[in-house]
Amino acid sequence: MAQAVKAEPDVLWSKEHVSMSVVLEALSDIRKKFALEEAQDAEHPHPRSCVMTLIAIASNEAEERRAQRAARTIGMSHPAQLIVICDQPHLKPGQIDASIITDTHRPQSGCGVQCELVNLHVRGAAGEHLAALVDPLVPSGVPTYLWWVGTPPFGKHEFTDALRICDSLVIDSSRFDAPYRSFMELTHLGESSHQKLGVADLQWARLEPWRETVAQFFSPADRRPFMNGISEVGVDYVGDGRGNRVGASLLIGWMASALGWKRGGRALRRRRVAPGGGRLQVGAQRADGPGRGERDPSGRLVQRQDVQPDGDARPGAGAPPGGGRIPGPSLDRW
Repeated sequence: MAQAVKAEPDVLWSKEHVSMSVVLEALSDIRKKFALEEAQDAEHPHPRSCVMTLIAIASNEAEERRAQRAARTIGMSHPAQLIVICDQPHLKPGQIDASIITDTHRPQSGCGVQCELVNLHVRGAAGEHLAALVDPLVPSGVPTYLWWVGTPPFGKHEFTDALRICDSLVIDSSRFDAPYRSFMELTHLGESSHQKLGVADLQWARLEPWRETVAQFFSPADRRPFMNGISEVGVDYVGDGRGNRVGASLLIGWMASALGWKRGGRALRRRRVAPGGGRLQVGAQRADGPGRGERDPSGRLVQRQDVQPDGDARPGAGAPPGGGRIPGPSLDRW
């Protein structure tokens, strides 16, 4: 059973106005001391393993605390290099304040494992060159994940610079300040980053139970022809927060993509159904109604692609729910 993370971590080292070489030396000393303490008299120090590097970027103290909790929880079950960077406006430009937080996990069988989290407070030039800042701390040979806790500054130098050292970008679209604009910027991310960059959305992952529930209705191949009879999809959600609408929009986009719908203009409609909630709807006229590419009675341009019984949608649509890989929703199709 996984050991719970303590509410208050142990801060083993902290210093202001430091260079990254000093931070690296302090981290090495902490690891060496723990390894010697855990080793028995007749044993050599146990080798340290690392399966990943997680770099979290926070813009305020609330995001920093959230990143610390998540990183420490990950570190208790996955030996990793954990780094949390927070922009501190009150610091002098170029200043770096650093601390090292540790958690120790002692399984019922086996030796103890210490997880260290390097916390950096930066401002100015140091924060504008994130790749050079954390490069000394990043081990080679393991994947590096960059988690931008809030809204990534798409198009800015510090963001494109940070992408150079990571294998995957982790975001949470429920926390985007301007979701539509951020999603549009996200669709163009491949043009400004390396080709192997992966993108993961925490909000998309939270929708997995809902996607599995919807997909199970069309999992048997003989049910898939019924998908051609669906003309409208609606999702009711509770809460006025922006994150609730983002989740509903992602689910709507996934279903519209799986059904092979393409529309001109804005297809998404939103209306309130109760205090603290709303409904998102998207629909398409059947292809055997108005001619393909014609306008429906409301004047909206409609295109519909039929889903075949073998699970393929043509042309260019993703596989339907329950059949193969389903791509994430793309807002430029709405």
